[in-house]
Amino acid sequence: MPCNSQMGFKLSSVLCLSMVFCCCSLQWGEATVTHPQEVAALKIIAKKMKYGIWIWDFSQDPCSGGKSWNLNKTKGNETFVSCNCGIPGEKFCRVTHILLKRQDLSGVIPPEFVNLTF
Repeated sequence: MPCNSQMGFKLSSVLCLSMVFCCCSLQWGEATVTHPQEVAALKIIAKKMKYGIWIWDFSQDPCSGGKSWNLNKTKGNETFVSCNCGIPGEKFCRVTHILLKRQDLSGVIPPEFVNLTF
């Protein structure tokens, strides 16, 4: 008889811990979508630089890690957007780095970069 009660206790403990883990994951899970203001800023930046219009695919979330946001054609010729999706209290991912290396860009750096505050 002690074996059955111990087994029942272990099973109920595992179920209880699983439920707690699932609830915590839902409540405190990391964001998975880029902040809308930052997406808007990236669109303006792309348009002004005449760059991202044909490279960045805005049908994909910029922080998704999608191919158009993280291109490594050849070493030294990269396009990369890096995000932080684990900022406490934030519901959205935030753009933290942009690398546009050896892309033959010219002109003025768009002031909309200041809207990427993280």
